[in-house]
Amino acid sequence: MRLLLLLFLFAITSICNRTIAQTNMSASAKEDKISWSIYILNSAHLESTRSPTSDTWSDIGFGGGMMYQFDSGFGINTRISFRQWDRFGFDKSSIPLYVGPFYQFRKDSRLSFALYGGVGPALIWGNDYASIFGSFDFGVGVYLPAWSNNEVFVRAGFAQGMSFNSGFNYLDFTFGLRL
Repeated sequence: MRLLLLLFLFAITSICNRTIAQTNMSASAKEDKISWSIYILNSAHLESTRSPTSDTWSDIGFGGGMMYQFDSGFGINTRISFRQWDRFGFDKSSIPLYVGPFYQFRKDSRLSFALYGGVGPALIWGNDYASIFGSFDFGVGVYLPAWSNNEVFVRAGFAQGMSFNSGFNYLDFTFGLRL
């Protein structure tokens, strides 16, 4: 719980510092290529559970990320998030850290689309284990300008936890804000 609180405080502090720095920049300064995002997510576990009920949804999770985007639309993104399935026979929690490519189509229009992916370590724990495992994800997102240089986004993606050790698959559904 302390780790989650520290991650949340780090994300909020970084966002506030970036917002203050943007307001202090002159109007003639070149557009910032680094963007931050905060989001909430819900994940659907794809394997069967050990319970008569078939609820496979996680509790509401949260996450944050940073992306460096080139003029061509390509970029490199880093994301960290938390999700937890603690009901109905599937006792797992996960904090994956993904690093991977990002490509945004129509980035100068009112509505843009993006493909993303990532690989990295994930801290995964359940009722009788806890360890760091390999993990990956990929998906698609829709971005809509909100105010100033900020965007609201919705993403859907496929992910696998414990990729090299009896992995489990899930779908992520994300709603967030890119600053």
